[in-house]
Amino acid sequence: MPSLDVPRRALLVGVDDSRELAAQAIPALLAGDDEAEAVFLNHCEIAGDSLAFMLANRALSRAGRPLSPRWN
Repeated sequence: MPSLDVPRRALLVGVDDSRELAAQAIPALLAGDDEAEAVFLNHCEIAGDSLAFMLANRALSRAGRPLSPRWN
């Protein structure tokens, strides 16, 4: 039986979707694509997609890419 007793983020974006979005965004983010960064961060804020945000943030940090102030 379906239940709404899940985190709010899970109602908007599934785990698989978050991982796929982060995997698609990371190469553009590493390349310094400002437009892709804005679109990705807007998605994370609007959908509350903390998993995609965390995955991308970790990948960028490991690659040594400085993050823009918007990541704060």
